[in-house]
Amino acid sequence: MKFKIRQLGLFNGLWGEAAKSIRSMRKDAGLTQSQLGQKLIPAVDQATISNWETGKTPVPLTSYFLICFICGFSPEEKTKQLLDSQQPENKRN
Repeated sequence: MKFKIRQLGLFNGLWGEAAKSIRSMRKDAGLTQSQLGQKLIPAVDQATISNWETGKTPVPLTSYFLICFICGFSPEEKTKQLLDSQQPENKRN
């Protein structure tokens, strides 16, 4: 039971970090929420981007990777940053 709770906490924390990184990547790329939504395949509206950025709804993994590419970031590096941010300080390399 503790393992499942711990996994859920990690999962929720990961999505929270993903939300922050989406906003950061979008702003670094100089895009509005509407502009980013129009570039996605399939396109999504501004409200969807807002919900992803605030963590109200989790971003689908494929959309997250597309956002990385659209904004000029490496999905591998961003994903590693997200995972690293979820590890306790003493377990980081």
